[in-house]
Amino acid sequence: MKIKTALNWLTLLISVTAATNAIANTTTYTITKNTGELVTPYSNDFGSSAPSVPSKYGDITPGPWGGYVFKDTFTLRSPKDCHTITSVKLSFKLKCDRGGNDCSAKPSGEGINFLSESQPNNYFDSFFYYPLINGSLLNSTFSPTYAFNSASPNQSSNNPVNYLAEINNKRRVSFQISDDTSVHHAELTYTCENPPKKGTTWLKHGSDSITGTVHVGCGPRVNSPKDKIKPPKDPYDYACNPKIGDQLCTTALPILCKHEIYQPKPNSLNIVNPQNEWAPQVVGTTKSIAPTTDNGITTLADANAFCAKEFGERWIVADFFDGTGNAGWNFHSYGNTGTPPRFWINVPGYQNCWDQ
Repeated sequence: MKIKTALNWLTLLISVTAATNAIANTTTYTITKNTGELVTPYSNDFGSSAPSVPSKYGDITPGPWGGYVFKDTFTLRSPKDCHTITSVKLSFKLKCDRGGNDCSAKPSGEGINFLSESQPNNYFDSFFYYPLINGSLLNSTFSPTYAFNSASPNQSSNNPVNYLAEINNKRRVSFQISDDTSVHHAELTYTCENPPKKGTTWLKHGSDSITGTVHVGCGPRVNSPKDKIKPPKDPYDYACNPKIGDQLCTTALPILCKHEIYQPKPNSLNIVNPQNEWAPQVVGTTKSIAPTTDNGITTLADANAFCAKEFGERWIVADFFDGTGNAGWNFHSYGNTGTPPRFWINVPGYQNCWDQ
């Protein structure tokens, strides 16, 4: 006979973790479902397991075990928005809806199972919760922790598969919870590790000691170093890459700074390529620095302040599009650069080490 107990909440915590990269950018996302919200199980993950009866959170899953189970699937972000999932944590708010010896640890198991399409009829791992022991703990809560990590990819001796790798591959977490239980809340929190951030750099092509001008720019094509400085068919085939960055932001390089003077180019400076325009300014490079949070450079304003500290008021970071026609990629101006072969430059709307 089904016996309704007094409200007996169980908070069950399950975490799936792996080692993180200390220098990588990480973003943490949280998905929650509460009483009244619909379940969205991905059917291929569950195979021929017991049918699912609850259509929403808070509904009772009737017994006996083997008859019905609670099923749901959380969908995670794609690799485009989340390069590598390094940790996953699930928390549930459950209510045992049958007294006696139900909802207790038994060989057949009253608990939660993780499943996946690659092995739909085999659990990646099972965890049994223990709100009751022979009916003696009706009003208690039990919060064990369950973890997948690099040292122990799977704690199930029957199915030693790396479940975290499966989550990274499928981008979802499917689970089922046994009968005689209602699920009132489920929350999934996962952390994404993105590739180390990169910024855009230029180099010095040459200088003119007579006019006091310098020629700076992205550089020749990576695959054809002998090419002249000209727009390639693929605009990102230069030695720099404003689309995705070309140097790790943890690399210490000078910043190319400028002071706008609005003077025309020297008459003797012959510019025939529209990608090598005159920029009416003076440029110079700072000491080498990695534009990171540790060094206090997280925004363009921070980088501008670094230029001003080195050269004085009104000095700011030089811009990818500083040439008179705003064509980008290279420019000539007054000034010079230091010894390091490459230096940081700002590219509005593209890949920088600092926020705009």
